Amino acid sequence: MSEVSQDLRESARKIETTLRNALADMGQARVADKMNTSESTISRLKNENIENIALFIAALNLNILGKDHFVISKTDLQVLRHAAARGIPHMGGSV
Repeated sequence: MSEVSQDLRESARKIETTLRNALADMGQARVADKMNTSESTISRLKNENIENIALFIAALNLNILGKDHFVISKTDLQVLRHAAARGIPHMGGSV
C-alpha cells in the first residue's frame, strides 16, 4: 500500500483536532449517553480509532462543521466579496 499524501495527513490532523475538541467540550459521558453506549466505549474509540476516523473523513473530501457554522460555495463567496467591495447597500431586495 502506498504512503498517504502529506495534504491528506494535514486535513486528517485538522479533522482529528476538531473531533477531539468537540469531544472535550461535550464530555465523554454525554456523548456516550447520546449514543446509548458506555463511556469506556467512547474512550476506546477516541484512543484507538480517532486517527483512522479522521483520515477516513479526509479521504472522502469531507469536513466537520459545528451546528452554528454553514458552508457557502466559492462562487457565492466571490459574489458577496464583489458586492461588498462595490459598496452595494441592498442585495436581493428592492431599492
